[in-house]
Amino acid sequence: MLALLVLAAGGLAGGAQTAAPPGGIVAGGMPLAAPPGRGLLAEGPARVGGLPFFPSNATPALSGTYLVGPDRITFWFTRSAQFFSESWKDYPALASATGVPSSLLVLDGRQVFALRWKDHCLFLSAPAGRELSRAFIVAFVRRFSFFYGTAATDAELSFPAAVDF
Repeated sequence: MLALLVLAAGGLAGGAQTAAPPGGIVAGGMPLAAPPGRGLLAEGPARVGGLPFFPSNATPALSGTYLVGPDRITFWFTRSAQFFSESWKDYPALASATGVPSSLLVLDGRQVFALRWKDHCLFLSAPAGRELSRAFIVAFVRRFSFFYGTAATDAELSFPAAVDF
């Protein structure tokens, strides 16, 4: 299992290589799709300033993009309080699956989901019109919650290299 996580994370030498998903196609060293039942961290995590689905802002966040099947799903984590306008709609299906109050915004051909805890928010953006795997989101929230709970500071916080669902 450890070997698979190392391969999914890009090997031991600074992430310079990325393992192809079983039966997957690779372009430029990067898988084009993740194997069924696994999300692979394709970009990040990176510290960013600004959440792209809110008006002009410099909100500090941690961002990363996963391959889930052929889709690219981007996550942002922030400790900054957010104001959700009426454009954001409650999304009870995700709230019941994760146990976290959730909202949905459709913007520029993407669906943006917000999971809102008291002291932090987790956002994810996926292609609009595609059924997003709730199993992946639930597994990601569970894994990220472990990372969040064990990081002494935000500088030590990261996203998991692979998420099985």
